[in-house]
Amino acid sequence: MLQFSFVRKATLILVFSLSIFLNGFSNEGMWLPMDVKRFIQNMEKLGCTLSADDIYNLNRASLKDAIVHFGGFCTGEVVSSQGLVFTNHHCGYDAIAGLSTPEHNYLDSGYWATSFKEELPVKGLFVTFLVRVEDVTTRITYSPNPEEAQKRLIEEVEASGKYTAKITPIYYGNQYLLWVYQTFNDIRFVGTPPASIGKFGGDTDNWMWPRQTGDFSVFRIYANSNNEPAPYSADNVPYSPKNYLPISLDGIKAGDFSMVMGFPARTSRYLPLSTLKQKVINEYPVLNFMFGKMLRVMEKDMAGSITVKLALASTQARFANAEKYYLGVTTAMKDTSIWFKRAEEENKFQQWAKYSSYQAYDEVRGKLQSLNEKASSTFTLEAYLRIGFSLNPIIQRGSAISPLMAALKEKDASKIQSATTKLKESVVFEEKTAATYKKVLAALLQAYTASVPEAAWPSWLTEKQAVKIMRKNQADPYLALADFLYNESFLGNPEKWQSFLNSPSAKTAEKDPGFQLAQSYQQRMSETRVKAEAYRAEEAELMKVWMKALMAYQPERVWYPDANSTLRLTYGQIEGYSTKDAIAYDVLTDHTGLLEKYVPSDAEFDLPLRLVNLLKSKKFGRYADANGNLPVNFLSNNDITGGNSGSPVIDGKGRLIGIAFDGNWEGMAGDLVFDPRYKRTISVDIRYVLFCIEQLGGAHRLIAELRIQ
Repeated sequence: MLQFSFVRKATLILVFSLSIFLNGFSNEGMWLPMDVKRFIQNMEKLGCTLSADDIYNLNRASLKDAIVHFGGFCTGEVVSSQGLVFTNHHCGYDAIAGLSTPEHNYLDSGYWATSFKEELPVKGLFVTFLVRVEDVTTRITYSPNPEEAQKRLIEEVEASGKYTAKITPIYYGNQYLLWVYQTFNDIRFVGTPPASIGKFGGDTDNWMWPRQTGDFSVFRIYANSNNEPAPYSADNVPYSPKNYLPISLDGIKAGDFSMVMGFPARTSRYLPLSTLKQKVINEYPVLNFMFGKMLRVMEKDMAGSITVKLALASTQARFANAEKYYLGVTTAMKDTSIWFKRAEEENKFQQWAKYSSYQAYDEVRGKLQSLNEKASSTFTLEAYLRIGFSLNPIIQRGSAISPLMAALKEKDASKIQSATTKLKESVVFEEKTAATYKKVLAALLQAYTASVPEAAWPSWLTEKQAVKIMRKNQADPYLALADFLYNESFLGNPEKWQSFLNSPSAKTAEKDPGFQLAQSYQQRMSETRVKAEAYRAEEAELMKVWMKALMAYQPERVWYPDANSTLRLTYGQIEGYSTKDAIAYDVLTDHTGLLEKYVPSDAEFDLPLRLVNLLKSKKFGRYADANGNLPVNFLSNNDITGGNSGSPVIDGKGRLIGIAFDGNWEGMAGDLVFDPRYKRTISVDIRYVLFCIEQLGGAHRLIAELRIQ
């Protein structure tokens, strides 16, 4: 691939951004699965031998029947006739951490069930299969009551009790789709490599290439004796799926066809320039900053205690990912220099709109720009409030008692009893991490008050009690304030909490400093949200017009809707990329990179000694490539985003070749702007997955389940 100087690189960025606005690219798009017939010929040209019906079919098994929405936040693929599911290690992280104890630390040590009996139930975990999709736009938009129409459509699907349904608007409300799902709630943990493999490279390597991460874990779907969804029972049996993916050991090379199916969470690629600026310049830096303040506290305490580490592992991983995401997007948007050209293209659109037959098209851009100027400070304050306080347990518990407080003021005994019982059952104190969350509260209070005008603070922070505590402890006033809240408030102390619930009193709550903080926070948040939601409602109406206008402006373009956590298909090829002058990235990493990065006892780059010895021996068997090396990760130009984690990467014959787990740093702006030069998917090669399962985990029974070709 050609290398570019900075000047040529910047010039081509502008050319590409122009093309992105107008035409799209062959590998751009998170496509609706039922639309596959519209672009199957393009897929065939790239090397796909499957038919459209092989991919999506309502009358017989197709690829869609092997793809699951894993927990509602990731993707997984069924890989055996007994309901075995592959997904990412980071997708299973919360389940693995929840099952782990200091004595049985599955996160650090890994785990492989040697029989069905040793497969561990995961409370609250579920997987969802897509049954069908239906366009219901006409039934909704022509109804005198669109909300009631949506409700009736969902009730029709769910009446039998077999399925659940969801209606999602696409193209900003210009079209509506009804999605019908079947959900399985008995999901069991089967196995995972140690975190030193599954999270190799840690936050340092997150979103980076080259990469050598074994980001996979294994679960199984269980069903009742009729192969139907059922709550957990010891009598349940492994699920027999409609379809499951065969596995290829043929390997990959640059130019090979690749396809990803999964549940991408959200993209916003059709936003006008004024909205992009609001997000990238104002909101995202706030989110990155506040997540960082919280994470540095958590990470310090996790490093000093295995108990704290296990308790906070999933939370830390999730927020660390978010922190780096917002940093990556803002960095990428600066580097791509698309702002000028995007404005130029919007000006061209405006010239077209001026002479269109619809006045709304001519006005919509200006109205959106004006709205963003008015809403900017509100959206930014909302971001500070959301992260600054709502992630702290004292605030959460203060919000949770609102129904009880309402019942106490009504003096309704039955409501008081009901609310109290619910709180006793649902609220759990973080005994293992209370000291950490106290420090988190202090750090976020300090960051918030340093960043936001005093007029926007929760009022309790400016009242006598809080001011007095802070003045008396000037060395660390915010930690003193947090100490006071955790010691004195029943929202921070489990014994006082229990005492309050045993004899609930509105007066007791109203005098409590934690409740006063929570209440003043809620008041500030409520005021801000009312303004923000009003702006968003106005924005939604304008975006519907904006999207309709864009589609009228470019009628020849085949449009795909933004991602919204529904099943999508993206197709492309195995492809590397170039960044700075004289830097070109290959498509594949192997075991040599693992050994090069390996640092014994390092938190991010350690490896199990057994794996190190296996890698040095180079006895990789059928999992070796043509050069005798063990493939680890690879690149493709598939168009994915968050939610696609765990998605299968499928070759032209419909076989599993890898598991998608990340994007690359240079392509971080992809949720907002697609750039074909940089947008890449990073996947773990299926040969590395199987090698770890078989040779490191000794789980030969799982290998025997797979259909390996």
